[in-house]
Amino acid sequence: MYLFTIKEAADAHFQYAFFKAINPALDASKIEEAVVLYEGEHAIRHLLQVAASTDSMVVGEREILRQLREAYEQAKAWELTMMTSDY
Repeated sequence: MYLFTIKEAADAHFQYAFFKAINPALDASKIEEAVVLYEGEHAIRHLLQVAASTDSMVVGEREILRQLREAYEQAKAWELTMMTSDY
């Protein structure tokens, strides 16, 4: 899962450029097939559902929340995240 706050549109061109930067071997059809884009309230709702593991086979699984917390802490250490008050 990737979470962005960006000014430009997260359109197909953005998605293609982002995933090609991560893995140049990916082709456009694989990216288009695999990426699901959520925006605004839908993105936040999806993030919370994943964190709560309500869409998991094991509801309440704490491993997912731990992974999200570790990913956030790593992004914070790399200075890739900020608090909303920093805008």
